[in-house]
Amino acid sequence: MNYTLEEILEAWDSSYGENMTVEYPGFFEILKDKEKTKENDMPYEIGDEYDEIYAKECPNCKAVFDEEHYFCEGTDHWGREYEAACADCGYFAKIDIKHILVEQGIKTPDKGTDHDKNTI
Repeated sequence: MNYTLEEILEAWDSSYGENMTVEYPGFFEILKDKEKTKENDMPYEIGDEYDEIYAKECPNCKAVFDEEHYFCEGTDHWGREYEAACADCGYFAKIDIKHILVEQGIKTPDKGTDHDKNTI
């Protein structure tokens, strides 16, 4: 048996003469929160680091990180994009690894030293 929330509220009112949302507000808040979690929540935020996803269990169904269940693999030949995917539940996350400048400077060929070098 599956009933909508509206059907349950009507049946309760008809049977007991009570408005469930008024009499039991906490109960409905819990149901609303659970439904919202099911439909909208994702385990990570856009912008989370690759380390948050790599070598962890599936955040959706808790499948183990291995080659058969939940795994990460490169999706481009430059090694800049990865996808975490779960074969058990269908969860996926696309990860774009940004290539950023970490050091720069000017090498003087005759002296063999770096001048005006800065590093992150």
